[in-house]
Amino acid sequence: MMKLISYLLFAVVFIGAPFSVLGEKRVWIASGGDGIYSARLDEGNFRLAGVKRVVDLGRVAYIAEHPRLDVLYAVQGNRGGNGRIFWFEKKANGELVERGSHVIGPEWCAALDVSPDGAFIALGDYAGGRTGVYSLDEYGAVMETVLEAQHEGSSVHPQRQTAPHPHWAGFSADSRFLFIPDLGTDEIWTYAMDAESLSVELVARQFTRAGSGPRHLAIHPNARFAYTTDELVDSVTAFRYDAETGNLHAIESLLAAEESKKERRASVSDLKVHPNGNFLYVVNRGFDAVSVFRINGKSGRLTPVEREHVRGTGARCISISPDGRWAIVCGSGSATVALFSVDGNTGELTYGGGVINVERPLAVVWD
Repeated sequence: MMKLISYLLFAVVFIGAPFSVLGEKRVWIASGGDGIYSARLDEGNFRLAGVKRVVDLGRVAYIAEHPRLDVLYAVQGNRGGNGRIFWFEKKANGELVERGSHVIGPEWCAALDVSPDGAFIALGDYAGGRTGVYSLDEYGAVMETVLEAQHEGSSVHPQRQTAPHPHWAGFSADSRFLFIPDLGTDEIWTYAMDAESLSVELVARQFTRAGSGPRHLAIHPNARFAYTTDELVDSVTAFRYDAETGNLHAIESLLAAEESKKERRASVSDLKVHPNGNFLYVVNRGFDAVSVFRINGKSGRLTPVEREHVRGTGARCISISPDGRWAIVCGSGSATVALFSVDGNTGELTYGGGVINVERPLAVVWD
């Protein structure tokens, strides 16, 4: 009898324990309406479960995580006023505990990223046309403003390119460079980073095709190629990437999908390279689908694989799990977050029927 009781207690404590104890995958979702949500991946039932709002911050434009610490960052901004970066301690149950905040000059930020060495956090300020860079201490707290640089210039589109519009911020894997695609000037602003001296230096303004409107950038894991979504012409551009200098040299530009030229509204948004380096995923808000491309490992060129509907509208972002097996796509227009499995051999996405609702989802972070 005692052995039976012991076994039952074991079953209650361990078998019936929260999934996090057994190594769950968890995600956090930035809402452009009411804060930050968390959910866990229920792999057996092919769905996101336990969805809950864990932070009430109003509009959260973007979130990012620290490369080593259990810290999540969120940027909040208001048109016509200063923004703020918040940082939170991540808990195993999906809760977030606020640990501090830092007032920033940029007012309407489009993206946020943390350098892989944990020394800097950077953002692109779409409305104000600025790059912001801030130092982090050993505990992940935002310490001081290192750079708030005003972009200059314009380009050929009569409505969208009358002023600078930085639309993304991201670091190279070695933390040596920061890239800021500017949709308004058709440039990629490249900064050299020095963690020891906490210095940031603009080293290049690399021009893209006139009128293309570079939005997001992704660097290939092999550090030889990079890719941008070109919002104003609905294309993706492949580049050779020089990891020593940070320079980008265009290889080719392709429509997000051949059929997109027939769409009344075509507008690429996010893109991600699969962790295995074999596939590129491009999100398009025009026809609300993800275009999947195979990457040639020698040349960096792209070959279309498939188009997968996002099961929503206003397709905003895609986030791939670190193990490469799952993808989440946000539909900001439909308030939907859809889960897909990823075939690591073909790159194809498979929808399993799991959609959750989050007001204006804008970004996703996997734990």
